Amino acid sequence: MEFGISFGALYADPQTYLRYSVEGEKLGYSYLFYPDSQTLYRDPFVNIGAASAATGRVKLGTLVSSVLTRHPTVLAASAITAYEVSGGRFVLVVGAGDSSVRRIGIRPASVQEFEKSVKHLQDLIAGKEFDVGMGRFGIRYANHRAPIYVAATGKRMLGVSGRVGDGSVIMVGPALTKWAVDRVRESCEEAGLDFEKRELFWCGFCVIHEDSRLAKKLVKPSVSWFCTNYPDLVNMLGANLPRDFWDNVEKLRSNYARYDLVHSHTWTQAVEDASFIPDELADKLALAGDLEEVEAKLRDIERMGISKIIIRPPAHELWYEVFKSFGENIIFRFR
Repeated sequence: MEFGISFGALYADPQTYLRYSVEGEKLGYSYLFYPDSQTLYRDPFVNIGAASAATGRVKLGTLVSSVLTRHPTVLAASAITAYEVSGGRFVLVVGAGDSSVRRIGIRPASVQEFEKSVKHLQDLIAGKEFDVGMGRFGIRYANHRAPIYVAATGKRMLGVSGRVGDGSVIMVGPALTKWAVDRVRESCEEAGLDFEKRELFWCGFCVIHEDSRLAKKLVKPSVSWFCTNYPDLVNMLGANLPRDFWDNVEKLRSNYARYDLVHSHTWTQAVEDASFIPDELADKLALAGDLEEVEAKLRDIERMGISKIIIRPPAHELWYEVFKSFGENIIFRFR
């Protein structure tokens, strides 16, 4: 298997990103992903440019770029330039939009809008021209094949990820992985594409701690993201939920500015706010536990045909600890 780390939740300066990028390559990570949410993080393409000069093997990408906050021509130009400056090591991951759009008052792209934008991006990167009413234009220097992957969680977006782009970044919990892979497979087959040639990444929140219950407690603010945005998926799990569970979820959903726990300023408070989430959900929706538990879940995901894993530590306070522990204690077990 190959492993990647998301710099999501690491609200740090470019020098820190660069230092950890170099360390990540040494620890054995195959991919480094930089978040693209302008009110939370520094610009990912600048960080990728710096990391390109300081690393030599690891692949570098965005996770996740929005087709709304960056015009397709702008995003395509950035992707091509990053691909060139990294010597072909860049990968672009795009999505319908989450924190990058919600925090500036824009709704995420509809499934139809998003699919159309991804196809436009592919055409732009491939050097194709398009009509703007004043004539036909394209990106004159587009002569490379920068890969595009679609990040997806819900059923419809998983379907899009099977039809367009070079592959899927499946952002679901371990217990939903088979369901998600089946959705991508169905979409590929309906589109007449070879599923076996699709590249599949699995991306999930991760906390490793010798105290398994503490690990689950610490990951619950991240798990709240599934509860507020994808209640249907939570219901699919058949978990034993407290009577007031959905009332508490609605409280989080009704005040995004206060309860966007996955991007919380204070993780201690976020853990308290998410304490109503049962351990069972944390177990099913995240890589949370001791080393043996985390390895066992990864083995299960591997058996589903996924060979690329991206972990996302849940908080700034925990980021380096998870990054270091996973690199030193998990990656070598899969070599």
